[in-house]
Amino acid sequence: MTRLLALAALVLLSGCGPLVTANAPDVVAGHVVDVLEIGEREAPSGVTQPFERLRVELDESLYRGERVEVDWGGERTIDANGLLRPGDRVLLAAARSGDQRTYTIAEVVRLPSLAPIAVVFVVGLLAVARWKGLTTLAGIALSLLVVFVAIVPAVQRGQDPLIATLVASVGVVLLGVFVIHAVGWSGVAAASGALAGVGVVAAAGAIGLASARLTGLAGEGTALRTATAGRVDMADLALAAVVLASLGVIVDLAVSQAAAVRALAAARDDLRGGRLFAAGMAAAQDHVASLVNTFTFVLLGSVLPLALLLFVGPRPLAVTLNGEPLMVAAVALLAAGLGLLLSVPVTTWIAVLFAGGSGVTAEEE
Repeated sequence: MTRLLALAALVLLSGCGPLVTANAPDVVAGHVVDVLEIGEREAPSGVTQPFERLRVELDESLYRGERVEVDWGGERTIDANGLLRPGDRVLLAAARSGDQRTYTIAEVVRLPSLAPIAVVFVVGLLAVARWKGLTTLAGIALSLLVVFVAIVPAVQRGQDPLIATLVASVGVVLLGVFVIHAVGWSGVAAASGALAGVGVVAAAGAIGLASARLTGLAGEGTALRTATAGRVDMADLALAAVVLASLGVIVDLAVSQAAAVRALAAARDDLRGGRLFAAGMAAAQDHVASLVNTFTFVLLGSVLPLALLLFVGPRPLAVTLNGEPLMVAAVALLAAGLGLLLSVPVTTWIAVLFAGGSGVTAEEE
């Protein structure tokens, strides 16, 4: 088991890169000291946008304490909720030309504002789920680690996003199953079923994206392709996103299914072989339906603004329905559904083999 966990960690970290890659202008933190002007400006698109002229004090770098005047809004789309006030923290992009320095607001510092909600979430999760709450938090941390420490740096270095995601997904499945959820033979069954499901998602997603002639350039895909000078294969990136989106539900289903088979085998000695397989498949019906339904609503929520275009947008209905954003969501739903469906019999079959050959009990793990 120790060797298996070490292998999983090695697979996950194989795509890792540096946490910070300096491929943009210098960015320094600052805070708004005063609002000098508030008004409206006409953007190049012809739409009038809110505008502010701010005095900002630098909080870091050699020029810490210096106060500069910057614009916010105008050409950048904001609304009344996006206007800044004294005390708000911002990130400033610094540009140098000789001895001259100019600053523009790159982004508003928003993460600290989420701290109270995050604390309430963690406390509530631990109060309701207790030990399972800790495993859930570990799973969230693992997911963030995979995206921002493994996949993103690998893609920044020019590696294929699909390969980086698949390699990281193997590590996530192995670590997620054996460290966070289950150790023992039921863990082996769960990991096997989850990996089979991920493979089906990748294969079905590739077929769906290719047959629908999707380029991956919808949404921010064009901007990303420009920013990376075309180094990133956007179609592979779209497929990688499909795999990543389905990873959590597949692991959850595989772990639950392996545990259900183990419990059935421990409760009834007469359930073995084909009878245990049938009982396990019957037990999975409600869970599969629930997860597919959950995943559907997650995807619908992610494309809600696009769905509204069906009714209020200027484009015909047929054009919107065949657009890349909705088609990518449809491919993701179908591919993830197929992955979920296959992971159930694979997990059940392997768990039945172990139950029949090793006398599994409820205290196995």
